[in-house]
Amino acid sequence: MLNSISKGASLCIKNLHSQTVNNTKPSISRIVKIIENTTVSSKNTNQFIRFFDQSFETYIQMKSIKPVADFLKLHKINNLKQQMNDHMAFRAPNEETGLKMIKELIESGLYQFKFQLNSNTLEKSKQAITKINIANGNQYGITLIATPLAKHNVLPNYIFISINLDCDDGSNLYQDMNKPFKLSNDLKLYSSPYWQPAQKLTLTHGAFFPNHYTLKVDHQFLDQLNCDSIFGLRELFLNQGFQENESLSIKECPDVTQFALQSMGDGVYLEYLERKHDRNGNQIPGFSSPHNVNRIGANAA
Repeated sequence: MLNSISKGASLCIKNLHSQTVNNTKPSISRIVKIIENTTVSSKNTNQFIRFFDQSFETYIQMKSIKPVADFLKLHKINNLKQQMNDHMAFRAPNEETGLKMIKELIESGLYQFKFQLNSNTLEKSKQAITKINIANGNQYGITLIATPLAKHNVLPNYIFISINLDCDDGSNLYQDMNKPFKLSNDLKLYSSPYWQPAQKLTLTHGAFFPNHYTLKVDHQFLDQLNCDSIFGLRELFLNQGFQENESLSIKECPDVTQFALQSMGDGVYLEYLERKHDRNGNQIPGFSSPHNVNRIGANAA
């Protein structure tokens, strides 16, 4: 049985945690401790695989996604599940709920957590937990990494889960992957620009329905569309009449280049992302640097 964190990664986290605990907010320390103590139990593994498979099929039929999915199929890109699997993302209404969701994913054996990730920044690393501000709110953004089991089932390589820190309700609102969240006693949650689109989406499709998937932009994909770069792909999409959400663009980051298509009001959208490599030729994991995540978050809803 695999552990959610390898011994080496666990040691790394413990060392970093002991060095930074005095400079770290208690919530981050608590998240790291809970993840360190979470092990794989294969709980709900098959249920998660089925749910994510069904969710993806629903996603590509939604108003915001179907036109671009049809466009890609027209260009002989039929393996959409394999191509749209760079990452998917969820929002959690409060900290306790987000922690429960992360534990569920780790216990399933499909995703794992590594506190420190490689980066092409000057520091050469970045943390998998960072403070973000989607829709001018306060959240923690947490990166999870697919295990071999998840990759075998063609699930996204990464998950980005944002946890709302502005909710005064400290209870766990999670019920099940395919059920909506319980109602919160903090009524201001439902007027939050951060939570409103997630509330609508999860009421219909369940707590673990992603608000976006992400096209994996690589040489093979670009060749199929006769594009020379992700910037050429962007021009192709714009020339086809697809609307861009410029607030989600990442153009000057040493780790990734990213663009996104505009949502049509159904709570979902599509990103497309190209990962850069380190000096040893290894693909950079996770997401953009904290500066870019914060810049995006301030303008995203």
